Amino acid sequence: MARIEHRTAKLTMPQQRAFLEVHVPGRIRSIQSALEQGTYRELAAAAIFSRAIANFLGIGTRSGRLCADRKYFQHADGQSWEVKIRDVGGQFVDLDTLSTADKSALEDGINETDRAFAHLTFWSDSSSQNDSGTANDEHIELQAQRIRLFCDTVNPLVL
Repeated sequence: MARIEHRTAKLTMPQQRAFLEVHVPGRIRSIQSALEQGTYRELAAAAIFSRAIANFLGIGTRSGRLCADRKYFQHADGQSWEVKIRDVGGQFVDLDTLSTADKSALEDGINETDRAFAHLTFWSDSSSQNDSGTANDEHIELQAQRIRLFCDTVNPLVL
């Protein structure tokens, strides 16, 4: 579905406050809790929630490369209920102000989230799979490292 320039309706001041004081901190607590649990299922939750926080901040990827992502997901014809930081009085993250390491962590994390959790994928690299075609322990550990670094990089950007 096409992306659009704005959300469907402006948030009221009480809605903005609730979003900043309840919804965003709640999502960050969920990310932190999921990382503490350490299971693969919780890692998936942390990755997806962190990708949502990155998108809220105007950070995304295009063709696998980190980029500014200021447009809104279109939920229905010409309508979006997505919330971005500018909808609650904040500013988008300026990617040019981030370190090379932070940019790399964000790009790797979003790409890993997309490949591993947000989309069904298949890859033919037998060195990273077991006999049943699922990721082997070494691959999962590298994946977990990328996701943890992604979460640790994106969360402070919202605070």
